[in-house]
Amino acid sequence: MNENKDLIWWEKTVEYYFVKNHLDINNIAPLDGNTESSIGDAVINNNDNFIIIEFKRDKQSLDSEKSKFEEGKYEQAKKEFEGQDNHHLLIYGLMKNGSFELNCKTYFSRKCKDIDKIMENTIDRKYFKKYIGDLRKFKKSTGSTSGGVVIGINENGGISYVDLSDVIQNNPVNEPAQTTDIKLEL
Repeated sequence: MNENKDLIWWEKTVEYYFVKNHLDINNIAPLDGNTESSIGDAVINNNDNFIIIEFKRDKQSLDSEKSKFEEGKYEQAKKEFEGQDNHHLLIYGLMKNGSFELNCKTYFSRKCKDIDKIMENTIDRKYFKKYIGDLRKFKKSTGSTSGGVVIGINENGGISYVDLSDVIQNNPVNEPAQTTDIKLEL
């Protein structure tokens, strides 16, 4: 590679690099559209414990998240969630010693996290739904969404899902979400 040229990468580069190098792809649910705006780029489900990820191109792109909040609401949300956001992460790319790497910070607190240990910071299903409901109170209205089911593989090799329709419609429920185990035949 010619060292005199500027290297270019995008947010999708960060996403694919993360999935390829740091995660069993069966445990990630990428989000899109209004659901992505309400929650984040992806949710990781590990045995019904969750992490929310927002991928960014680089460190300079982190502050673009503020535009997803109502006027003045980002700072209010930061005050409410700062120090309680180990499960809500920003993952971005950077060049270090001539190599492309990923870095990870908590969403509001902006504390650096070891990307290889992020699964130590999962939250249970009940708190996950409550957190999303509380977070959405600060974000811009995204209109209606379709669906609202986050899918992952549970410890039994079955599909585990949580229906987020009630959360997405600003009606958080503290009851356990429905779970279905289905044996996968490969």
